[in-house]
Amino acid sequence: MLTADGPDRASALPPVPCHLVEQAEHAIDRADTKAAALGAVAVAILAVLTSGRSTAHRGAGHVAGEVFLAVGLLAWAAGVLALAGALLPRLRRAAPGEHAVSFCDLPKDHDANRMRFLAGRAAGDAENWLLAQGHLLSRIAVVKYRMIRLGMALLAVSGLTGALGMFLS
Repeated sequence: MLTADGPDRASALPPVPCHLVEQAEHAIDRADTKAAALGAVAVAILAVLTSGRSTAHRGAGHVAGEVFLAVGLLAWAAGVLALAGALLPRLRRAAPGEHAVSFCDLPKDHDANRMRFLAGRAAGDAENWLLAQGHLLSRIAVVKYRMIRLGMALLAVSGLTGALGMFLS
């Protein structure tokens, strides 16, 4: 359980903000797992799209088939980029506020004074700090799930256009 001073003082912090932070962290973990699994599906879709490029058949539908395969490859690339966006850490502030701490707040090089200042935010008002962190982490989870949905939609378009392209080629 999250605490201001470590795991020994779990009862000192309010349970609702702690629960909010834990649920947001769990949602981020689930989103990362889903994006990674969909990345594996993307590799399978790429294999289908590239196997459909046959040079043996040059019928009337060949040009249309090639166009659909090209559209499928473009949608695949956009879907993979969306999934990668879901996996990458957020390096900009998702929620402004004096209590929220994001990766952007951490110094590039180790700076003990800056770290003490950031930790002091939590020690001064643990409930507000936890609420701000819960909000920040929740926003990150929402963005991750939006990117996953976009990636899934693009991969579905990719698979459908690729299958149609294979059929027409």
